[in-house]
Amino acid sequence: MEELKVCVDLNNDSNPNSLKFALFNSYKERDSNLFTDNYRAIIQSDTLTEQLLLDAKEHNDFDSLLFTKQNTSDLIIELAVERGKLWANGRELKIKFLGGNDTLRSRVIFFARQWEEFANIKFNFIESGDAEIRISFMMGMGSWSAVGTDALNNTDQSKPTMNFGWLDDNTPDSEFSRVVIHEFGHCLGCIHEHQSPEANITWNKEVVYNYYKSTQTPPWDKNKVDHNIFNKFTSATVSNSVFDPNSIMLYPIPKQFTTDGFSVGMNEVLSESDKNFIAKCYPR
Repeated sequence: MEELKVCVDLNNDSNPNSLKFALFNSYKERDSNLFTDNYRAIIQSDTLTEQLLLDAKEHNDFDSLLFTKQNTSDLIIELAVERGKLWANGRELKIKFLGGNDTLRSRVIFFARQWEEFANIKFNFIESGDAEIRISFMMGMGSWSAVGTDALNNTDQSKPTMNFGWLDDNTPDSEFSRVVIHEFGHCLGCIHEHQSPEANITWNKEVVYNYYKSTQTPPWDKNKVDHNIFNKFTSATVSNSVFDPNSIMLYPIPKQFTTDGFSVGMNEVLSESDKNFIAKCYPR
């Protein structure tokens, strides 16, 4: 089997204050990251929690979320896990490279801009100054990106929010397209398609566990496989309304990974469903 190079999800920070900060950032960016049916189900009749969020946003006061009573604090943390992570519609995102030569940078920019054709979002690649998105090329460190507004949680401008761990001058355009468009999908708030609640893949779990343990550097343990492949998101964070086997956000799936022979190849371009979904998230 050809070795699969796949995106590694960044683990959610289990620190309660970090989760609250993540909630604060996403809520400031777009109210609808919280005000959903899923949000209402969690909040129920807790108007105090809602008022705390409203006040914190209005006064740009993160500290007001830190010092809350325990039961209200627990609700806020639960919301932080369940929240959406979309940027404000029409947002200009400043993007800065922390490494890479001119050729690498220009190829990343070319493929990243595929999203701009369908989303009301602007990528502004800058040479200096502060940037919401910072891109590194740390070889051997995997390819990954913060999801949407989670990029704001990392306030150190010297640290990346996205990495391309195997792209170099000799990488073919097909692989650049697959990896760059995928990571910038995460940057816009998209999750992995195989972890959508609409995905009903009949995984052969032992085969998948063994494969990623033996082929990845460093080896993936069971928890990492669960986090990146098997665990499903809630309906609050789905990437599409139906499962899309052609999505750029889907891992390749060899037939050995499933019990019914279902398989997916290397998706290298945006699918029609990807285009329609991102246009709904960021309408013009």
